[in-house]
Amino acid sequence: MSDMKENLELLSRSLYRLPVAELTDEQLHAVVARAVLARLQPAWQGSLQAHCAGRRAYYFSAEYLLGKAVYNNLLCTGLTGEVETALTACGRKLDQLDCVPDPPLGNGGLGRLAACFLDSGATLNLPLDGYGLRYRCGLFRQQIEERVLPSGYCNGGIRRICCAGSAL
Repeated sequence: MSDMKENLELLSRSLYRLPVAELTDEQLHAVVARAVLARLQPAWQGSLQAHCAGRRAYYFSAEYLLGKAVYNNLLCTGLTGEVETALTACGRKLDQLDCVPDPPLGNGGLGRLAACFLDSGATLNLPLDGYGLRYRCGLFRQQIEERVLPSGYCNGGIRRICCAGSAL
């Protein structure tokens, strides 16, 4: 039995008291994420110690759209094949992790930009940490509603250009 398969089975039984084959997709995602994190921990700790010795940079953003963190970590660490083989041996498939939605940490471009900035820093091995907001009730939902704008809304000086034909 491979080391990764043993780790997946051990985590599965300790967290959910079930074999990997009987986990829900969400439970499987959590088990794979923890197994990958356990594999990354020594390198992560070494990087943290090296970066704490000097100057650090911090990036603050109201949101982060990191995407599929488990897939990204598997790809960047070269563990995709090993995890896929271990899951197949347990009667599961790697693509079953697709059922788990991305974490709701942003609504659009700002969050994606922040995530790319952190990825770039990691690629360049820069001591960079990201900080954000944690909303008590989750992210708010944005929607466009049809409404009448107050009179004088388009008056406002040199910096504003009113396009009445394209107003909502």
